Amino acid sequence: MFRALSAFVFSLGVLAACQTALEPTAEQPSSAPVPTGFVTEEDGSRRHLQSDAVCKPKVSDFVLVDATELEVGGGRKDGICQYSSPATGGLMTVYIYDREGEDFGSHFGGVLAAVEGRFETQLLEEASRACAVPMTIGMGVGLAVESAENDRSGEQDINVACQVYEITDTRSVTQAALSADENWFYKTRVTIRGTGPDIEEKARWAAITFHLGQALGDDALNDFVGDADGDEGV
Repeated sequence: MFRALSAFVFSLGVLAACQTALEPTAEQPSSAPVPTGFVTEEDGSRRHLQSDAVCKPKVSDFVLVDATELEVGGGRKDGICQYSSPATGGLMTVYIYDREGEDFGSHFGGVLAAVEGRFETQLLEEASRACAVPMTIGMGVGLAVESAENDRSGEQDINVACQVYEITDTRSVTQAALSADENWFYKTRVTIRGTGPDIEEKARWAAITFHLGQALGDDALNDFVGDADGDEGV
């Protein structure tokens, strides 16, 4: 994931030729169907086959409850992973869905508009920066490593954003974060009852841990999070 944008369209040309009853038609090779849906890994993670996104059994304080496939036509299955936090009663939902060529910034604007249109919210600017900055840095590290491993050069877009709000009428904190590769969007929504710095921190680290986990992998993620947050592990 998180590779430079590329699209490959294959066309199969069929050569028409006159054939007699004594000359059987040669069989055309059949292409294997693209795997869809989720598979369960040895550690209990659920991996979405088409995007290769992984919903780990535990993300920060949140425990995986369910992974659901969504039929969207054309043989594609998007995914939703549901998490809950026994410690806070908070909920996190991960959405995995096709970009369909949509611009990242415009799409994130729509994500925020949906949050702001549904709730009475107050933007938490400091918490939002504390979420977005390490996500951006970590995603850049992931892209740099992948480029080096695949001997690629040139600039690549870092598609990641995070915003944290207080829901004023229910005194809750909610977070919306989005990352993307060339084909897929990965969106997280975290909501925790209560307000204050501790709640804001739990919401943002859930987002950071999920999104950077896709780009960095477990070992690099733990190293990065420890460096970014005073050696606090995940």
